[in-house]
Amino acid sequence: MFCSGFVGHWWGNVMRNQHGNPECVRKDLYTGERNNGPESYSAEQLRGNRVDYHESAAACAGGRPSPSTLEARAEGTSSAFCCGVMQN
Repeated sequence: MFCSGFVGHWWGNVMRNQHGNPECVRKDLYTGERNNGPESYSAEQLRGNRVDYHESAAACAGGRPSPSTLEARAEGTSSAFCCGVMQN
C-alpha cells in the first residue's frame, strides 16, 4: 500500500478532516456545519494533536512504536495503535 501512493492520498484526506481543522470543506448533511467539530485550531495545534502516520507505520514494521508515539505517551497525551496492538 505504501508503494501505490494510496497511503499518502488517504493520509491527506485524514489531515483535512482532522477534528478542529478550519479548512475542512466537508459539511454535515443535516446541520450544515463542518463535520470535524465546531472548534478551530491553528496549524501548530493540529500538528501537535496528531502522530505522523508514515513514521508510526514504518516504525511498526519493525515492531516498535515511533519516537513521536513514545513522546506523546511519555507526556500522557496519547494512546496509539502499533502493529494492531493498543499501546498505552
